[in-house]
Amino acid sequence: MPAALDALASLRERWRASATPVPVVAPVPTPWRGVRVRLAETWQLFPQSALDAVIPCPAVSRIPGTRPFVMGVASWQGGLIPVLSGECLFGLADAPGPARGYALVVRRRGFHFALTTAELRGPLTLAEEAFTESIPPTAPRAEWCSGSVEFGGQVLAVVDIDRLLSDPRLSDTVLPRPCSEESLS
Repeated sequence: MPAALDALASLRERWRASATPVPVVAPVPTPWRGVRVRLAETWQLFPQSALDAVIPCPAVSRIPGTRPFVMGVASWQGGLIPVLSGECLFGLADAPGPARGYALVVRRRGFHFALTTAELRGPLTLAEEAFTESIPPTAPRAEWCSGSVEFGGQVLAVVDIDRLLSDPRLSDTVLPRPCSEESLS
Protein backbone atom coordinates (compact mmCIF):
# COMPACT_ATOMS: atom_id res chain seq x y z
CA MET A 1 0.00 0.00 0.00
CA PRO A 2 2.78 2.53 0.79
CA ALA A 3 4.28 1.84 -2.64
CA ALA A 4 1.00 2.81 -4.32
CA LEU A 5 0.80 6.04 -2.31
CA ASP A 6 4.43 6.84 -3.17
CA ALA A 7 3.70 6.23 -6.86
CA LEU A 8 0.64 8.52 -6.68
CA ALA A 9 2.67 11.27 -4.97
CA SER A 10 5.43 10.88 -7.59
CA LEU A 11 2.86 11.11 -10.38
CA ARG A 12 1.36 14.25 -8.83
CA GLU A 13 4.80 15.91 -8.59
CA ARG A 14 5.63 15.09 -12.22
CA TRP A 15 2.28 16.53 -13.33
CA ARG A 16 2.88 19.79 -11.38
CA ALA A 17 6.36 20.13 -12.88
CA SER A 18 5.15 19.62 -16.46
CA ALA A 19 1.89 21.58 -16.25
CA THR A 20 1.82 24.97 -17.93
CA PRO A 21 0.21 27.79 -15.98
CA VAL A 22 -3.13 29.10 -17.16
CA PRO A 23 -2.60 32.40 -18.96
CA VAL A 24 -4.16 35.44 -17.33
CA VAL A 25 -6.60 37.03 -19.74
CA ALA A 26 -7.52 40.66 -19.27
CA PRO A 27 -11.28 41.20 -19.10
CA VAL A 28 -12.71 42.47 -22.35
CA PRO A 29 -14.92 45.53 -21.82
CA THR A 30 -18.42 45.05 -23.14
CA PRO A 31 -19.45 47.88 -25.43
CA TRP A 32 -22.74 49.73 -24.96
CA ARG A 33 -25.18 49.13 -27.79
CA GLY A 34 -28.25 51.17 -28.57
CA VAL A 35 -30.12 53.39 -30.99
CA ARG A 36 -30.30 57.14 -31.38
CA VAL A 37 -33.92 58.33 -31.28
CA ARG A 38 -35.36 61.77 -31.95
CA LEU A 39 -38.03 62.56 -29.35
CA ALA A 40 -39.39 66.03 -28.61
CA GLU A 41 -36.99 67.55 -31.17
CA THR A 42 -34.00 66.19 -29.22
CA TRP A 43 -31.76 63.24 -30.03
CA GLN A 44 -31.54 60.73 -27.19
CA LEU A 45 -30.08 57.27 -26.76
CA PHE A 46 -32.04 54.12 -25.93
CA PRO A 47 -30.11 51.03 -24.82
CA GLN A 48 -30.52 48.00 -27.06
CA SER A 49 -30.95 45.80 -23.98
CA ALA A 50 -34.24 47.59 -23.20
CA LEU A 51 -35.70 47.12 -26.68
CA ASP A 52 -37.43 43.99 -27.88
CA ALA A 53 -37.70 45.24 -31.47
CA VAL A 54 -37.82 48.30 -33.70
CA ILE A 55 -40.78 48.10 -36.08
CA PRO A 56 -42.55 50.40 -38.53
CA CYS A 57 -45.43 52.21 -36.81
CA PRO A 58 -48.34 49.78 -36.73
CA ALA A 59 -51.98 50.61 -37.39
CA VAL A 60 -53.43 51.78 -34.08
CA SER A 61 -56.96 51.43 -32.67
CA ARG A 62 -57.69 54.34 -30.35
CA ILE A 63 -58.92 53.66 -26.80
CA PRO A 64 -61.45 56.26 -25.65
CA GLY A 65 -60.91 57.82 -22.24
CA THR A 66 -57.13 57.50 -22.09
CA ARG A 67 -54.51 60.18 -21.60
CA PRO A 68 -53.20 61.97 -24.71
CA PHE A 69 -49.90 60.07 -24.80
CA VAL A 70 -51.77 56.74 -25.21
CA MET A 71 -52.33 56.36 -28.94
CA GLY A 72 -54.18 53.05 -28.57
CA VAL A 73 -53.43 49.39 -29.15
CA ALA A 74 -51.93 47.62 -32.14
CA SER A 75 -51.60 44.04 -33.24
CA TRP A 76 -48.07 42.72 -32.94
CA GLN A 77 -46.85 39.11 -33.05
CA GLY A 78 -50.34 37.71 -32.60
CA GLY A 79 -51.25 39.85 -29.60
CA LEU A 80 -52.19 43.39 -28.66
CA ILE A 81 -49.62 45.93 -27.56
CA PRO A 82 -50.25 49.43 -26.16
CA VAL A 83 -48.78 52.19 -28.32
CA LEU A 84 -47.57 55.38 -26.63
CA SER A 85 -46.74 58.59 -28.47
CA GLY A 86 -43.10 59.51 -27.90
CA GLU A 87 -43.78 63.16 -28.77
CA CYS A 88 -46.58 63.44 -26.18
CA LEU A 89 -44.83 61.41 -23.51
CA PHE A 90 -41.65 63.45 -23.78
CA GLY A 91 -43.57 66.71 -23.74
CA LEU A 92 -43.44 68.12 -27.26
CA ALA A 93 -47.07 67.71 -28.31
CA ASP A 94 -50.34 68.00 -26.41
CA ALA A 95 -52.07 65.37 -28.53
CA PRO A 96 -50.61 62.58 -30.62
CA GLY A 97 -50.54 63.01 -34.35
CA PRO A 98 -50.90 60.20 -36.82
CA ALA A 99 -48.60 57.24 -36.24
CA ARG A 100 -45.58 57.67 -38.48
CA GLY A 101 -42.00 56.54 -38.47
CA TYR A 102 -41.05 53.76 -36.12
CA ALA A 103 -42.11 52.15 -32.88
CA LEU A 104 -39.64 50.96 -30.25
CA VAL A 105 -41.07 47.83 -28.64
CA VAL A 106 -40.10 47.67 -24.97
CA ARG A 107 -40.58 44.60 -22.77
CA ARG A 108 -39.74 45.14 -19.10
CA ARG A 109 -40.98 43.63 -15.85
CA GLY A 110 -44.28 42.52 -17.30
CA PHE A 111 -44.87 45.82 -19.07
CA HIS A 112 -44.87 45.49 -22.84
CA PHE A 113 -45.51 48.58 -25.00
CA ALA A 114 -44.45 50.41 -28.15
CA LEU A 115 -43.13 53.98 -28.14
CA THR A 116 -43.46 55.90 -31.41
CA THR A 117 -40.76 58.09 -32.88
CA ALA A 118 -40.59 59.88 -36.19
CA GLU A 119 -36.86 59.40 -36.64
CA LEU A 120 -34.14 57.04 -35.42
CA ARG A 121 -30.54 56.24 -36.27
CA GLY A 122 -28.46 53.29 -35.32
CA PRO A 123 -27.43 50.83 -34.21
CA LEU A 124 -24.65 52.44 -32.20
CA THR A 125 -21.79 50.79 -30.37
CA LEU A 126 -20.00 52.96 -27.83
CA ALA A 127 -17.38 52.35 -25.15
CA GLU A 128 -18.66 52.33 -21.55
CA GLU A 129 -15.94 54.86 -20.64
CA ALA A 130 -17.59 57.47 -22.89
CA PHE A 131 -20.64 57.77 -20.60
CA THR A 132 -20.95 60.30 -17.79
CA GLU A 133 -23.43 60.65 -14.94
CA SER A 134 -24.32 64.22 -15.92
CA ILE A 135 -27.60 64.80 -17.73
CA PRO A 136 -27.68 67.48 -20.45
CA PRO A 137 -30.01 70.41 -19.79
CA THR A 138 -31.62 69.91 -23.20
CA ALA A 139 -33.08 66.53 -22.21
CA PRO A 140 -36.88 66.88 -22.27
CA ARG A 141 -37.44 64.43 -19.40
CA ALA A 142 -34.27 64.57 -17.33
CA GLU A 143 -35.83 62.44 -14.58
CA TRP A 144 -35.94 59.51 -17.03
CA CYS A 145 -32.26 59.78 -18.00
CA SER A 146 -29.34 57.93 -16.45
CA GLY A 147 -26.50 59.96 -17.93
CA SER A 148 -25.11 61.26 -21.18
CA VAL A 149 -22.50 60.67 -23.83
CA GLU A 150 -20.86 62.93 -26.39
CA PHE A 151 -21.52 61.70 -29.90
CA GLY A 152 -21.09 63.54 -33.18
CA GLY A 153 -20.43 66.89 -31.50
CA GLN A 154 -23.61 66.66 -29.40
CA VAL A 155 -24.21 65.63 -25.80
CA LEU A 156 -26.97 63.01 -25.90
CA ALA A 157 -29.06 61.93 -22.92
CA VAL A 158 -29.36 58.20 -22.24
CA VAL A 159 -32.95 57.19 -21.44
CA ASP A 160 -33.26 54.68 -18.59
CA ILE A 161 -36.31 52.50 -19.29
CA ASP A 162 -36.61 51.47 -15.62
CA ARG A 163 -36.86 55.13 -14.56
CA LEU A 164 -39.41 55.80 -17.28
CA LEU A 165 -41.55 52.85 -16.14
CA SER A 166 -41.37 53.87 -12.48
CA ASP A 167 -42.94 57.26 -13.26
CA PRO A 168 -46.46 57.44 -11.79
CA ARG A 169 -47.80 59.04 -14.99
CA LEU A 170 -47.47 55.70 -16.76
CA SER A 171 -49.24 53.70 -14.07
CA ASP A 172 -52.58 55.46 -14.59
CA THR A 173 -53.45 56.15 -18.21
CA VAL A 174 -57.15 56.85 -17.66
CA LEU A 175 -58.30 60.43 -18.02
CA PRO A 176 -59.67 61.86 -14.78
CA ARG A 177 -63.44 62.26 -14.91
CA PRO A 178 -64.70 65.80 -14.56
CA CYS A 179 -66.45 66.41 -11.27
CA SER A 180 -70.21 66.77 -11.77
CA GLU A 181 -72.77 68.20 -9.38
CA GLU A 182 -74.55 64.82 -9.20
CA SER A 183 -71.45 63.07 -7.87
CA LEU A 184 -71.06 65.67 -5.12
CA SER A 185 -74.51 65.11 -3.61
